[in-house]
Amino acid sequence: MVTESDLKYAYDLVLAATKQTQLLGVIYEKAKEELEVNVLKATSDGRVVGSNDGARKAAALVLFEKEYADRDQKESDFKVNMNELTLARIHLDFIRDCIRLEELLK
Repeated sequence: MVTESDLKYAYDLVLAATKQTQLLGVIYEKAKEELEVNVLKATSDGRVVGSNDGARKAAALVLFEKEYADRDQKESDFKVNMNELTLARIHLDFIRDCIRLEELLK
């Protein structure tokens, strides 16, 4: 039998995962935008050079190696948390289905 506590726990999981996913999404987007701005500035002031787009991207990767790694880690954290949110929603759906089933069997 599903208890009120089970249902509350499921909602709390979804709420916590939603908050964390939104926060990590904002952090990731900010890191991505800052990196793009830094690469554009470095390109305009001559620190990133290359005869074609691939060469310029390679030069930017070398110049901003730490920033690219940081952005990639933030993206990974965001994606992991998105999966946690999906799992929390599946758990909530399971609890709801159990409640429906209990009601039908009464």
